[in-house]
Amino acid sequence: MFQPAQKRTLLTVCLGLFMAFLDGTVVNLALPTIQRELVAIARAVSAGRPARAAERAERLAGILEHPVASG
Repeated sequence: MFQPAQKRTLLTVCLGLFMAFLDGTVVNLALPTIQRELVAIARAVSAGRPARAAERAERLAGILEHPVASG
């Protein structure tokens, strides 16, 4: 009924469709976790900005304070 080349083609198409279905399922299952992780990363990055600003202010205060304390 089918020649060997046709069987290989049919098998390849079926395997490709299965892989596409599997990929879509995995992505849909993983999206909530990915979203939670990205929100956590964004919060961590935004929380680091004020800390760096405070660190710079402390460093500047130390630089300005040194001549006064030394003199």
